[in-house]
Amino acid sequence: MSRPRSFAGLLWIVAVLGAVVFVVWTQTARVKRAQMVADAVPVELKTSTESATGYAQEMRRLVIPAPFYGSAEWIMQTQKMLHDGQIQMRRIDYANAPQGHEIIAASPYRWWLGTVAMVDHGVTGQPVGVAVEHAALYADPLLQVLLLLVVAALVRRVFGPMPAVIAAWGLAALFPLSTRFAAGLPDDATLGLGCALGSVLAIVAGLADASRTNRPNSKLRRWFGVSGICGGAGLWLDVTKQWPLLVGIGLGAVAGTYLMRRETPVEPGSRGSATLSSAPWMWWAMVGTATAMLGFAAESFPAHFGEWELRRMHPLYAVSWLGMGLVLAVLLPRLENMAVKWDRRTVALAAVGGVAGFALPLGMKVTGNAGFLTTDFASSRLGKIAEAPEAVSLFAWLGSGTAGALAWATLLPVVLIGPVGWMLARRIGRREQRLGLTVALGPVLVALGFGCGQLSWWSYFDVVLLVLVVAGAAGLSAVRLSRGVQWGAGAALVMVLLPGLLAGLPKRGKFVLETPELAGLIQRDFSHWLAKRAGVEDAVMLAPTSETIPFHYYGSLRGVATLSRDNEAGSEAMVRILSASSPQEARLLMENRRITRIALPSWDQSMEHYTLLGTPQLEGSFYGAMRNWSQPTWLRPVAYEMPTVAGFEGQSIVLFEVVDEQTDILALSRMASYFIEMDRVNYAAAIAQTLTQSTFDLGAWVTRAEVAASTGNQNEFGTCLGTLQSRLAAGGDRGLPWDRRLSLALVLTQAKAAEARIQAERCFAQINETRLRSMSTRALYRLLALGRIHNLTITDARLAALARELLPPEWRSRV
Repeated sequence: MSRPRSFAGLLWIVAVLGAVVFVVWTQTARVKRAQMVADAVPVELKTSTESATGYAQEMRRLVIPAPFYGSAEWIMQTQKMLHDGQIQMRRIDYANAPQGHEIIAASPYRWWLGTVAMVDHGVTGQPVGVAVEHAALYADPLLQVLLLLVVAALVRRVFGPMPAVIAAWGLAALFPLSTRFAAGLPDDATLGLGCALGSVLAIVAGLADASRTNRPNSKLRRWFGVSGICGGAGLWLDVTKQWPLLVGIGLGAVAGTYLMRRETPVEPGSRGSATLSSAPWMWWAMVGTATAMLGFAAESFPAHFGEWELRRMHPLYAVSWLGMGLVLAVLLPRLENMAVKWDRRTVALAAVGGVAGFALPLGMKVTGNAGFLTTDFASSRLGKIAEAPEAVSLFAWLGSGTAGALAWATLLPVVLIGPVGWMLARRIGRREQRLGLTVALGPVLVALGFGCGQLSWWSYFDVVLLVLVVAGAAGLSAVRLSRGVQWGAGAALVMVLLPGLLAGLPKRGKFVLETPELAGLIQRDFSHWLAKRAGVEDAVMLAPTSETIPFHYYGSLRGVATLSRDNEAGSEAMVRILSASSPQEARLLMENRRITRIALPSWDQSMEHYTLLGTPQLEGSFYGAMRNWSQPTWLRPVAYEMPTVAGFEGQSIVLFEVVDEQTDILALSRMASYFIEMDRVNYAAAIAQTLTQSTFDLGAWVTRAEVAASTGNQNEFGTCLGTLQSRLAAGGDRGLPWDRRLSLALVLTQAKAAEARIQAERCFAQINETRLRSMSTRALYRLLALGRIHNLTITDARLAALARELLPPEWRSRV
């Protein structure tokens, strides 16, 4: 082998390994950042082999930044699958509780994540649930590296070294494609992208490879079979992305045959004789539908065979694919050579294929199911980085004024379609290479069209565009070009890839939490805090749709409404409850759902939107009453104090707990205590003013004393203290609720009154698990501090341990 040839062979390997090193470097930085985010707010978690999550009380540690809640679901479902020893999952119960709902997402990605987790479990020995969280950091980066190496090797074999380098760096640098493999954000789209790439690349590679042999048909069958397998697997994973790409392949084949029809035909069986008209399209469709039907059987057998759910793989897709294959097999030879006659047999076959091809749109029309045209909130996301936008369409994003550099990184690769069009118009390159270009151009244009409406399509546009660019580069390499033109083309390609490469680079410099990461940390802290207080009760929480999944992910708190397209029933229930026109109606609806708590984060206003879906105005609705602090007397606010995290100041989560019906005075008293704990003493003072009319209720006097102490009103405090002491001397504390007695003991202790110890002793004597779990952090701390002052302890060792466990570590050291 000559030295230049050896050097060229070494150079492409070095370039591909450079792309691998770049991917490993960027993904390692993302893993490190994910770990730093998880450590930003300390948490206490105990491992447990009995728990599906690997941690006690079904908690989780890895922070999933908002709004990538789909990643949280993949982790939760994989943990449950491994814990229960299941192969597939068709239903979950953490949303639309207590009934739950069926899920559309296919199983292969859970199998992949579970496989990586089991390897991690075998190596580290940590609980399987914890291993799933750890595997979530590496599963998608590992897929990216494997896909890069396999595609580079295949392209090198068929197209040559330079196209292989382009393929490798395209997978590493194209934006937003490269961000879809983000560490710590597992997503089945990574498998779907691989299948989409394989379904197009195999056909283009097959046309090029088969033209080098005297037996093109056998090679074409192998390559088209591979394309069918990839396409069928893609349908199994996600019909909303793979089906349009399959249609694009068919359109590209028709266009290619039409464009090449006037060129001199080649002799059958000779080198270069591979044509689209002689390609095994029916074989392609049969292999693909067989693969897709195996996936359908794996997901639906035996209970769901008769369903008409077209948002996932359904036999109608198989029928339509077979119809498309039949139409291509009959139409393309006659489109290439108009002299080929249409006999009765071919007309009948074309008619059958046409009818079968329209089976899917007809089924969508009859059932009213959007099928592959279904969109959800994930469709509006461009990529998996904090800066990636969410918009209803490309034009809405570009018109928002926030596009900036990411728009260049996303849209600049579109210009690569231009040179391909020039090559086809000028007939640059060999015939079989141009055939591959026309086939690849079909799905590229389809993905571009869908990308204008759904930002999530741009990752799929990148993978099919990469096939087009690789085929174009191979076509140019067969043409004698001057060295200057070659260097110019290479420089242009680098300039196109550079913005995407820069957009995907990890952040450098001082570690600063992004807003999505801050939201994830607060969600984790709140969920852990509430999970410890909820214990093992079979309870359901009503929360905004974007919070339900993270609340369950971090604390196994079941919810009702989510952003999932599978959970329409939960969203309808949310609308009915929030828009209820009376407290009685709201409570009945909540009892049917076993809802015990309502969470209202200040940063999420979606509940207002859901309320207005059921009523024309907020006033008079159940949600409007909660927002205005005029909630029913069977709701009690519980103070949750968020951790101090820079960048999230001024935010809060209002938590209501469903309790037995309270008197108006008791409800107001508890609300005043809540406002004091939340440092909103002006609200508490307003309630205390209202309670001045309730002179016969001891609890009202306790609340007025609490408010007076918190506002520094010594005159009011003295008046209230005197009244309390006189009432206590007469035995007026009989029947006082436990939490109000605690407030009374604290007021008396603050005043150093003689009655303080008696009330404190009664509080400690009446402690039980339910009361401890119902307390806020500050109230629990004050209880233990009261015991320390009066030398009182919780005599039950289990309850004493629970009380300390419910306190954050930094609070425990004080008592």
